[in-house]
Amino acid sequence: MNQEERKKFLDDLLGSDKQVFSTIGVYANGSRQYNGVRREDLHAHVEYNLHYRSGRALIIEGRCVYSGHVDDKKIKSLEEELAQHPHTPSEASKIYF
Repeated sequence: MNQEERKKFLDDLLGSDKQVFSTIGVYANGSRQYNGVRREDLHAHVEYNLHYRSGRALIIEGRCVYSGHVDDKKIKSLEEELAQHPHTPSEASKIYF
């Protein structure tokens, strides 16, 4: 997802009624960091990940917004997995407030 597509995707998400969004940071070795992010913190969360976690992929609500150094096949597989079994913020290891 390029910068313009990412902006549109985030704007569309923020146009929804959701208050907490599911995000997953995926590292090249396959390990994952699950988070719930409040709507007012979503842009800052994305910027933080782009600048300080640039090697990992960032998945928001089942869509990869940044692939980092993660193989495209892993990203596609994870997106397909999440389409069948969505992650919810209540399952997050952290919820940012």
